[in-house]
Order: sequence, then C-alpha cells, then structure tokens
Amino acid sequence: MGADHAAFAEQLLTERRGAGLPPFAHLALLRAEARDGSVAQAFLRAAAEVAAAMSEGADVMIYPPVPPPVARVANIERMQMLIESASRSRLQRFLAAWLPQLHTQRSAFKGLARWAIDVDPLAI
Repeated sequence: MGADHAAFAEQLLTERRGAGLPPFAHLALLRAEARDGSVAQAFLRAAAEVAAAMSEGADVMIYPPVPPPVARVANIERMQMLIESASRSRLQRFLAAWLPQLHTQRSAFKGLARWAIDVDPLAI
C-alpha cells in the first residue's frame, strides 16, 4: 500500500471513529413501512419502549425514528430507527431478545405493511 493509500485509509478510520461508525460501533436499522407514516412511526416508538424495558438493551443506544432520504415509495411511507452498540456480541444478544417481541407487537399496528431489521446497514 502506497503512502497516499495509507494516509487516506487512516483519515477514513479517524472520521469513522469520530462519527461512531463501523468498525468502531456496531449498527442495526429497524425499518417500518405503512400507507400512513404515523403508523410506521408508532411501531418504531413502541419498539423503542420495548427495548428500553429489556435488560439486554442496557448496552444499546436506540435513536428516535426518522424518515429515510426517500420516505415515500409507491404510496408507502417509510420510517427507520438506528440501533448502536460498542460491542457486536451485545448488539446480537439484544437483537435476538428483541426480535420475538417485535413479532408479537406487530399485530397491534393495523396498517403496518412490513418491518425489517438491517444489521450493518450500508446506508443510514
């Protein structure tokens, strides 16, 4: 690796460390879609409340729901919520405990088209 490549890689790592991005943090993105954006947002907020009550959630940061860069596609509103942990294993333990609860609470949100979790998302 040439000097320019090494300096560039070091600069990127410094920026990623400062921004809390991988490989210095481990991320997952919970996405929700509904015809009415308030339904997707309510599902994500309820998911955050469930996470806050879980002991596995102690080492995980849950950010508030926000729309993605393209929030409306084919008459469906999309929302997303970022989950962050300093430890990949803690994030995985949290997700394993959280997923069954998300499946259970999904039925309470009429109009929710779908939801998914993206681990190590390429785009936030």
